Amino acid sequence: MGRFINHLPMAQLALYRMTGDLDRVEAYSAYFANHFSVDPLQSNYPAVESIDACIGKRDFYEPCLDLVNEAMASQGVEQIVKQTLKIYPMGISSGVFHSLIRLGYAVEGYRLKPESTNEVARALAYYLTAYREAKTFSRQLDRSAFSEEMNSLTDSAPIQRIIQSKSSLGQRLKALYGSDEYLRTGFVVNGDEEDKARGLLDHLIPLFNRTHDIVVLHCITGLHAAFMLKEYFLDFANALDILTTCITTHILAAMPRDRFDRLYDTKGYSWDELLEKGSASKDVHTLKLTYSCHQLYQVCPYAGLKEVALNKIE
Repeated sequence: MGRFINHLPMAQLALYRMTGDLDRVEAYSAYFANHFSVDPLQSNYPAVESIDACIGKRDFYEPCLDLVNEAMASQGVEQIVKQTLKIYPMGISSGVFHSLIRLGYAVEGYRLKPESTNEVARALAYYLTAYREAKTFSRQLDRSAFSEEMNSLTDSAPIQRIIQSKSSLGQRLKALYGSDEYLRTGFVVNGDEEDKARGLLDHLIPLFNRTHDIVVLHCITGLHAAFMLKEYFLDFANALDILTTCITTHILAAMPRDRFDRLYDTKGYSWDELLEKGSASKDVHTLKLTYSCHQLYQVCPYAGLKEVALNKIE
């Protein structure tokens, strides 16, 4: 969709998983088609010899899709997903996490209906051609220090000079990843996968509730997508460390002067009520975020996730 990714496949899955009603999915798909324009695939394009030649080249989407389909036909869908995440794990935040999110949704749809391989192929082709390489912090700290350390990064004069010297999100991300000082100062959460997820949610829940920022929204849905793909990563704990690095860097680059304090406020809604309210929305991000919050609640049962969903719905 121009410079943006087509959100319809993700909205379709989220709506189906929240309602189990294919008629509602069909009705929403018709609404989307009538209100938004999705670019058609190109019919004439040069052949490309290998998937490696497609990495980071958006104009190679169509030939990359051909190569992905050939690879899935010969090696199997799950093998190609695992291979992609093994070789290119640093691409999980490309396109403001959409590469990871669309792949997670595609794989979940495939697992519901194994003959539905087309969306997995499209998601992989997008993941590969949209690839922008991130980095990984190595310094580890306890979850309880997350907010304090984020404030330290935000207040760091050298880091602020890097951020303020660039005008776009992409330029800021590239500059931060290119800074040895920033990479030394950054941190990941020590512990198991639940500790790592809780550390991120300690940070993301109050931040979204305070700002409703679209980048923060995609950090949350990106975390959910990582858990969707958990069994496909060679080392899931390392994948969460990469994701933590990417989330931290995206938030600093997008909102460099915000403060990060904990402030939870729980609403008295059940998840059934929230899923009903969220699934009634026409907004793709409301559908996705409501579904993601419900699924993340199964991993980390924070009442604040209900607040995030309700804040987006309302």
